[in-house]
Amino acid sequence: MTVVVAPERPSLLGPALIAGGMTFVGFIDNLVRVVSDSMHVWQFHLLRSAAALALILAWLAARGALGRLGARRPWAVALRSAVMTTSMMLYYSALPVLPIAQVAAGMFTSPLWILAVSALFLGERVGPRRVLAILAGFTGALLILQPDAEGLNLAALMPLGGGALYGMTILLTRRLCAEETTETIVVGGFLGYGAAGALGSAALALWPAPPGLVALAPFVFAPWGALDATLILWIGFFALGAAAALAVVTRGYQITESASAALYDYAFIVSAGLFGWILWGQTLDALALAGVALVMAAGGFLALAPGRRPAGAAR
Repeated sequence: MTVVVAPERPSLLGPALIAGGMTFVGFIDNLVRVVSDSMHVWQFHLLRSAAALALILAWLAARGALGRLGARRPWAVALRSAVMTTSMMLYYSALPVLPIAQVAAGMFTSPLWILAVSALFLGERVGPRRVLAILAGFTGALLILQPDAEGLNLAALMPLGGGALYGMTILLTRRLCAEETTETIVVGGFLGYGAAGALGSAALALWPAPPGLVALAPFVFAPWGALDATLILWIGFFALGAAAALAVVTRGYQITESASAALYDYAFIVSAGLFGWILWGQTLDALALAGVALVMAAGGFLALAPGRRPAGAAR
């Protein structure tokens, strides 16, 4: 069934789908640490994507729904998949080395990036209050990262880069892919993850990373890890959970305005921080917590504050 562009009248379905899906993602992403010592991020995405695609295709075939995979704009789906894949690679690479709440807060500077892109390239007017919200949000990001001569490293910057690209993904989903089926977008996303995983795995097999890099970031540069039954079960769990969550959240994005969608994304920060504390005992200091609050407040203001609709937005 083809997804229809969101109606003009607001609906609670889109927000509920986004918030519920992101809450579940916060839980399963906390479990990535379980496998991060046994495989690199490229292997993780290659195997998880292969398993997820097999599950999705089998499910569609059983329902006689493989025809739903035809893209109306293949180039738009491919562009969205490439941007989303790059964002997620930055995100997952940071998970083993930073508290997940810190990574999540950096990623979810996305509403700030959405507004910046809309203002610079899509003709949206940005008033002084929204400029102040952007400044407050990025101040919060600095409090989370707490940069200094030693602390501002690549791992700390990756969530910010991932957040910028995640914001672009939300815009692309709403503006270019609103009439695509959810199945097409989900399969396109996993194809992107799988392709990146295959390329990264092949590169490390052909050109192994120096021991220093492996020691610094094993989840990114370690050799291919041996698989056992336990790891295979974990991969199956991540594949099933990711496929379900991605389908739910993507559908929510398609029927919710891109700015307000960012508001409900923040369920992920709460979920990730809560489960990070429950499962791993991760906590943030007072400055970082203040930064998280600033990022969420700025994003919430931007989602709720009235403003001009970006030029050319899907209706």
